[in-house]
Amino acid sequence: MSMKYCLIFIIGVLISSSSHAKRKAPKPVLPIISGNYVYTVPHWSYENGTNQSGGYIQVLDTKTGNPIWGLQIYNTSYEQSQESDVQDVFITSTELNFWGNKLKVANELGHIYTVVLKNKAVSFVE
Repeated sequence: MSMKYCLIFIIGVLISSSSHAKRKAPKPVLPIISGNYVYTVPHWSYENGTNQSGGYIQVLDTKTGNPIWGLQIYNTSYEQSQESDVQDVFITSTELNFWGNKLKVANELGHIYTVVLKNKAVSFVE
């Protein structure tokens, strides 16, 4: 194989391997229905109206499906030297406590947050 073709082959391998570096789409988080509310996790920034994908919950009215309120649970710091999609941190699960007044939110990094639904106060648990 000539040097020219060898170089083209190597460049092709590098390009194809870097295109596979993009992450997979996050798994959907099932909505929680409780009383008059549906707690959802819109993953993408165009869905949640923020500057980041991930870390956002939205509460809908069960009768109309209209948004009542939304809340950014955590902020993701983006390094400009890397593609933003590989830096996104998505919510993986939500859980409503027994009394229905707190929502537990877990993300891909294993961080857990608690949201007091009455006042939308967010606490980092671990």
